[in-house]
Amino acid sequence: MSGTLREHVSHACVLTQGALDRLQQPTVVAGQRVSALRFGDPRVMALSQAITGFTHLPRGFRNRDLRPHVEALWGRPYSAAQMTYDLRRLRLKGLIHRIPKTHRYTATSYGLKVAFFYAKLYLRIFRPNWAALIPTDDRFPRALRAALDVLDREIQKLHEEAALAACKTCFNRYDHLLWRCLEQFVGRDREVANPPAGRMIDGV
Repeated sequence: MSGTLREHVSHACVLTQGALDRLQQPTVVAGQRVSALRFGDPRVMALSQAITGFTHLPRGFRNRDLRPHVEALWGRPYSAAQMTYDLRRLRLKGLIHRIPKTHRYTATSYGLKVAFFYAKLYLRIFRPNWAALIPTDDRFPRALRAALDVLDREIQKLHEEAALAACKTCFNRYDHLLWRCLEQFVGRDREVANPPAGRMIDGV
C-alpha cells in the first residue's frame, strides 16, 4: 500500500460526517480517480449489504464469492468486470483491504461501519417509508398494491432478521449521523433538523 493511500485510509478510520460526505463525491487517491459511492444508488446499496454477509470469514472473500450476492440484491445482471471495478473503488476508498499475495479481500473496520450504516439506514428508514417520498399515482389496483406492500414488508422483516439481528447496537454512537443523513435525503423539518439530545431511532 502506497504512503498516500495509507494516509488516506488512516484518516478515514472514524465514521464522521466528513467521511460520509467524501463517499458521495469522486476522489483522487494515490493519483487514481475513484468514483463516488453514493448512498441510495441501487448498486452501491447492494454492495454494502453484500459485504455485511462476509464479515465472519477470517480468510475474506473473492470476486466470485461476492458477485452473486451483489447480483441478487441488485436484481439485475452483474458481470465479473463490474465486480472488479467495484472492488477497486471499495479498496481505494478504504472500505476493503486486499490480503497480500492473494485475490481475497477483507472489510476494514471503517468499511464495516460504512456498510452497516448504509444498509441499516436504507432498510430501517428509507425503504419502509419510500411511499411517502414518491408520487401517489399508482397503476396497480388498490387490492394488488396492498398485497404487494404486505409481501414487501415480510421480505424486509426476513432480511433484517437474517442479516442485521446481530448488529442491533452497532449504530448507537452514530445516532446523530443518522439524523444528518435524514436531513439530506428526506427534508429539514423541525423534528429531523433538531432531534432531542440522546434520542434514538426506533430499532437502533
